[in-house]
Amino acid sequence: MGMQYNTITAIAVVAVGPPAIVTITTGTNHGLVVGDFVFINEVVGTITPPAGMTGINFQTGYVIAVPAANQITVELPNATIVGAYTSGGIVQYLTNRSDVTKDVIRWYDG
Repeated sequence: MGMQYNTITAIAVVAVGPPAIVTITTGTNHGLVVGDFVFINEVVGTITPPAGMTGINFQTGYVIAVPAANQITVELPNATIVGAYTSGGIVQYLTNRSDVTKDVIRWYDG
């Protein structure tokens, strides 16, 4: 069980922020719904864009749209996104689960 997450395969920036709005494509179907809270981490970035995306790691946000089974649009209230997505990253589930066959502890203390 443990940490529930999905890998990121692409990020499209809708608004650089704050608040930042991004559409995230996940490696598999995510099962998230509008209103779920997520945590973004491990996105490859450098301090010299356009070599990578900065301002998105360690950000908590909430799902505002679900365009596809493997895409979510997330609002990150405190983020300012710089640069373009290059690779890597995970979406950690804070109020949902990535595997519906496992009942895991979920909470959000925002």
